[in-house]
Amino acid sequence: GPGGPARSSPAGGVQPGVESLIAQFEDLWLHGRQPVLDDFLPADGVARRKALIEKTNAWEPAAGGAICAGCAVGSPYVAPLTVRGLKSLRYLLVSDLESASRLRLDSALTGELDRHLRGFLRYVLDRDISTTHLLDELSTLPHPTPVS
Repeated sequence: GPGGPARSSPAGGVQPGVESLIAQFEDLWLHGRQPVLDDFLPADGVARRKALIEKTNAWEPAAGGAICAGCAVGSPYVAPLTVRGLKSLRYLLVSDLESASRLRLDSALTGELDRHLRGFLRYVLDRDISTTHLLDELSTLPHPTPVS
């Protein structure tokens, strides 16, 4: 939810697919990242977001998550994001563990969500590792000497 995914177990059982998805959201939360589930609109140089229309859209980790199908045309690493996928991701993003545990997913939807979240998590981790390597390299550069 707004304070982060809950870690306490619900009274009943959690469907295995949902449990895995919640764990991936927790990993992203711990890295300070959440996928964006609205469309990005660069207009007049100002970045804005608007709700995606409920139709098949696209998933692009480098763009932050969900993007509209039109924006996806020129992107090389997009995957389709179904309406059910978008609605389920939105629900998981705002739900605590007990609420999320009530979500029932079939294997096709579980697979779609798992692919999207794993791809996003992989992108976040790769970017964080690249940033760490860059900072390490910068710290080894000689410091400039002041001009007198």
